[in-house]
Amino acid sequence: MYDVVVIGAGPSGLTSAIYLLRAGYKVLVLEKNKIGGQMAFSPKIENYPGYVSISGGELASKMLEQVLNLGGDVDLEEVIKVTKDSVITNTMTYKTKAIVMASGLLQRRLNVPGEDKYKNEKIHYCVACDGAFYKNKTVAVIGGGNSGVINALELSNICKKVYIIQCIDKLNGEKIRVEEVLKKGNIEVIYNNKVTKLTDDINIHLDNHDAIKVDGIFLSIGSDPSSNLVDKKHLNKYGFIKENKIDNIFVAGDILEKDVRQITTAVSDGTFAAINVIDYLKKKD
Repeated sequence: MYDVVVIGAGPSGLTSAIYLLRAGYKVLVLEKNKIGGQMAFSPKIENYPGYVSISGGELASKMLEQVLNLGGDVDLEEVIKVTKDSVITNTMTYKTKAIVMASGLLQRRLNVPGEDKYKNEKIHYCVACDGAFYKNKTVAVIGGGNSGVINALELSNICKKVYIIQCIDKLNGEKIRVEEVLKKGNIEVIYNNKVTKLTDDINIHLDNHDAIKVDGIFLSIGSDPSSNLVDKKHLNKYGFIKENKIDNIFVAGDILEKDVRQITTAVSDGTFAAINVIDYLKKKD
């Protein structure tokens, strides 16, 4: 029996766990994909207080270390159902008094012909994890938002050639990063194009441009909320959860309906969720 089960090991879930453990509660953190959540896919973070520059993976490891040092349990399991007093995974059922729902976002796919053929070996989401495989090779970053721009810059330091394929007529990342991209001699931006299919190990076919041949692809096309565990009546039209509390479920992080999604705001959400859980458990006991 746990006092609290935290679903999601991103910055929000890990922060909640740290506060709850320090308050003396027995806590289990469950994560189905990657410790650190979306943060773990970032090769460089430069806007988190206390660090001039740090990779998302390294920051996630530091947060995880805090949880483990405080005696928290962390398991890689997929949660398939929650009830008022249980969290059910693909292998276990855990009894709990309260739940922190911090399941975050899921990376979007291209959903084009040929994607399934390459998804496990030549299509990637994490530059920090897989970028080194493409030293002196040619890659494409799909998406020209902030994550796409950062990923392209990191890859340009090791790759022979980096394409950015952007569906609109400009890059919409941070100005300082966009300026860096435009100065890089080995980065080519292809504007106003969408991927239509992938063929021939790997040719990327575009709707308004000749096909380009690359060795690997890094997707940076956004994410969708991982909110399938919650009744649809609690979701907005985009799938984000509208309330920060549903019975004994306390919601935190990017899965919440809100305007700003940053690591710092996720940490804040996790803090508030934990404080509210503590108050709830005190009243319950």
